[in-house]
Amino acid sequence: MIDFSNAVIENIIVHKVGNKTREEGVVFSNNILELQGDMLKDLLLKFFLSPFKSEDFFSFYHETDVNLNETYLYSSKIFQNEIDFFEQSKNIAYYLYEQSAHPKINTGEFYVVSIKNCVIDDELVDAIGLFKTENKD
Repeated sequence: MIDFSNAVIENIIVHKVGNKTREEGVVFSNNILELQGDMLKDLLLKFFLSPFKSEDFFSFYHETDVNLNETYLYSSKIFQNEIDFFEQSKNIAYYLYEQSAHPKINTGEFYVVSIKNCVIDDELVDAIGLFKTENKD
């Protein structure tokens, strides 16, 4: 069971990630977003989490050792020390760029979001959301 009803955005940062094949590059934000007001935080939380309707969720994977999965490694560092959020978000964005070689991948905003008070399988946990938008709809 996944329950986001009491979830709260703790930190959020937005980077711009392009297509590596087209050499579009990565533009890193200079700082973490300062969200003013609960209404904006609630709206963003709904924007990020409402697409998750099913009880399916996925785990990081690597053939030999999950600690060799770059995204897992960078995300783990955020959980170990929240001060690393900014730097690790840049590492995740750059890694995404390095993997973005398919011709149909477009430039877009890449959000790294630290979320508190999530309930997964009846356990209260913190989460990190990684979201990329490629259109402005």
